[in-house]
Amino acid sequence: MGDFFHGWRRKAGLLALILAFALSGGLIRNATIDDRLTVELLDSDYFLVSTDGLFRCTRCTNLPYRCGPVAWRSTPSGSNSGFNGTEEAAIVWKWRSALYGFELGVGHLHGLYPTTVLAIPYWIGIPLTGISAYLLLIRPRKPPPTDVIESPET
Repeated sequence: MGDFFHGWRRKAGLLALILAFALSGGLIRNATIDDRLTVELLDSDYFLVSTDGLFRCTRCTNLPYRCGPVAWRSTPSGSNSGFNGTEEAAIVWKWRSALYGFELGVGHLHGLYPTTVLAIPYWIGIPLTGISAYLLLIRPRKPPPTDVIESPET
């Protein structure tokens, strides 16, 4: 077993498999429950939200209302009480890019508080599973033979 994890491919495959399991678990839980974790650090609030098939990380600075160092809230899916629908609609975007469910944007919450948003869709766990299977199951390459060719002496 110790020889199995030599090289970068097997280690990367194991990391990809762990990420795929975490994303798949989030996708399954997200079908019935929305989660919101709020962490207060210095002058910023970080909202880690699992809703609408996305894992969304949001950073807001200089908010007048603070929720304490750490707060966790779980609600039934579709109740629209996480940092999605209503609060995200209040963001005035400077720029925003969305492609295949991934999202990155910078703006101001209620036009006043600087906000950065990064969203990752849970479906990314499906191709990640295939990548991890390839990296774990592929046979490692054997180094080419190093035959020494002797030159004829003259």
